[in-house]
Amino acid sequence: MGHIFIASDTCAALTENIKAVYLPSHCFTDRKISEFTHYAKLTGLNAVVLHVKDPHGWIRWKSNNQLAKKMGAVASNGLVEHTLRRLKQQGFWCIAKLDVFVDHRLVYHNPFLGILDVRTGGPWNDKNGLYWANPFNGRFGNTISRFVRSWWILALTKFNLIIFDFPVTVTFP
Repeated sequence: MGHIFIASDTCAALTENIKAVYLPSHCFTDRKISEFTHYAKLTGLNAVVLHVKDPHGWIRWKSNNQLAKKMGAVASNGLVEHTLRRLKQQGFWCIAKLDVFVDHRLVYHNPFLGILDVRTGGPWNDKNGLYWANPFNGRFGNTISRFVRSWWILALTKFNLIIFDFPVTVTFP
């Protein structure tokens, strides 16, 4: 999997010994966060990756993005914000993980944005039945950039790092 990392100004304060754990969105509960913080202190963990947009297209934070609202993709009741606040208060470095091209909900509601299955003429889906957006479709680029802009400032002021996860390796010279 490829990753693009976008960091806020807090990267300068980042130590070289980051020890992180991944938390899927179903773990954004008071009980799970209490368990995590307890064991993190025992084991020396100092960072957490929060999966805030999953391959199914669910957005786990409060978003005012019109397309996300229209698709019913906003699946937030404030748990990301609450989880983030608790973790930051305890000094954890917080990383947001967003799936970009594996976005079942986006392609389901906008099939023209998906990778085309030449056998069926409809959107292609992977072995898990999930639709993938077509990274070479210019309309997808416009759609995702509007989506990202709608929460960019909010995310950068709250998260220390944002990971856009996608299945293409990006290399820079």
